[in-house]
Amino acid sequence: MTHRILGNRYIPFDKKQKHFQSLVADSGYTWGTRLADDGLESWVTPNGRDCEVKNINIKDAYLDIYKFIEENRALITEKEKDVTNHKWHEWYLYNRTDFLKLVNKYGPLSINNPKDIVAGERAYIWLGLFNFIKDNLNKKNNKDIILKDDCRLLMSQLNLNINPKNEKFFVEHSTLGSALLLFCFNYDFPIPSNCKQCNKSLIDTTKKGIKVFCSDRCKIRSHRGKEPTFEEYAA
Repeated sequence: MTHRILGNRYIPFDKKQKHFQSLVADSGYTWGTRLADDGLESWVTPNGRDCEVKNINIKDAYLDIYKFIEENRALITEKEKDVTNHKWHEWYLYNRTDFLKLVNKYGPLSINNPKDIVAGERAYIWLGLFNFIKDNLNKKNNKDIILKDDCRLLMSQLNLNINPKNEKFFVEHSTLGSALLLFCFNYDFPIPSNCKQCNKSLIDTTKKGIKVFCSDRCKIRSHRGKEPTFEEYAA
């Protein structure tokens, strides 16, 4: 998938194609450790070898990650932070059901190759993305984007090409994590709001920033003055 660069801003996905195709293990993921040169490394590993292609909505993925960060801020004590840069320790995520739920839903951030997905993914890649979003949300009034070494791997999965027909640049992402980086860059780490009609969380990516409904359905129902029932939404 390719993405135009508009001025200095990235367009994170083709507006005609709202989903990113990602490989997700059918059997889900578990937490594990492996021996590395500098000690034990934490990994999230698929329970089986079979995987499926899922259409991932980038907005939904960002929203779920945002909720995870906000819901867990209060649980982080000074002892659970790195002394130098306040990163979340890997062990903080150990066997957390809410974290594994994210991985089970969206699959790995840095892998989109069937041959590599079986090996699993290092937990620090997820932690890097969490810290990247968390640190920049903390500095919303600062226009400088904080990009530390945490996300260098995901950054390396972005490619810059030139279209010979019109000499315009193209940015290509190859993984879900690099797609999420582009989304954050382009929309400046958006803070979710709630739908005026159904109260569902939504991400406003419009230029004017005036979106108040999560869908056309809610917009129409609100204009008609009809409050939808739970059964109508479930239908």
